[in-house]
Amino acid sequence: MTEVALPRGSLPLHLLKIEVLSYLKHPLAVFWTFAYPIILFFLLNAIFGGSSARTAAGGVSYTDYLVSGLAVMTVITTALFGFAVALVELRARGRLKLFGMMPFSKSTFFLSFTASRVMILVVFCLVFVGVLSHLAPNTHPITLPNLLLLCLFLASAGLVLIGCSILVTSLIKRTSTAHAIINFINIPVIFLSDLFLPASILPKWLFAIVKWSPFFIFTEKYRAVYADTYSLADIALWTGVLALSGIVLINAASRLFTWNPSEAGY
Repeated sequence: MTEVALPRGSLPLHLLKIEVLSYLKHPLAVFWTFAYPIILFFLLNAIFGGSSARTAAGGVSYTDYLVSGLAVMTVITTALFGFAVALVELRARGRLKLFGMMPFSKSTFFLSFTASRVMILVVFCLVFVGVLSHLAPNTHPITLPNLLLLCLFLASAGLVLIGCSILVTSLIKRTSTAHAIINFINIPVIFLSDLFLPASILPKWLFAIVKWSPFFIFTEKYRAVYADTYSLADIALWTGVLALSGIVLINAASRLFTWNPSEAGY
């Protein structure tokens, strides 16, 4: 029997397909990425929404505020935390050792891993923001060019966050440690980044600190794009810096990463 070898140039695409299918085969991963934000939207909108009054954050209705904020929240929690835990668990179980014997570098694997995750997050953004901005009450229907701009901006942030998640997995080998760090960071990020609770309700001293958070700054700029007050020219530099930083971070983190759990960090 003859073996069919994949052309070297097609290897990243083949790995990309494998990673996408692998992610979609996990019901919990699909639930937290696609279903949970929708459930949270209807729950919070039923409690706090129902009015076309403009909020202080970007001058949008609470429903628009919620749609844009939950989109960012999903990218943050999925890219920065969800992927990191999955990688740590797979390595702890020895599921990644096989990759160390395959004819491709770690950078090739993480290129495909990152591309698959960014693709999933972009699809989520297209569906979640595109559909709800047109069907939910008291929303500003987003145009297709603006929706694509949002996805581009979100993808650039996703690169940085995924790079951070790979860096975390390169330094941590225990699943319990990963969960502890994630819970320590995740809760403040979610509640203090102006995602679904306006930061203006925070005490003045806390808001003075929160407004310098990179998560808060990104959310405000993302919401400005959503409200159509920012154009491509306004975020081109931010998008480029985020994308470049993400690529550099992913490349550096992949060099530190090891397939063997006994060689990992803490």
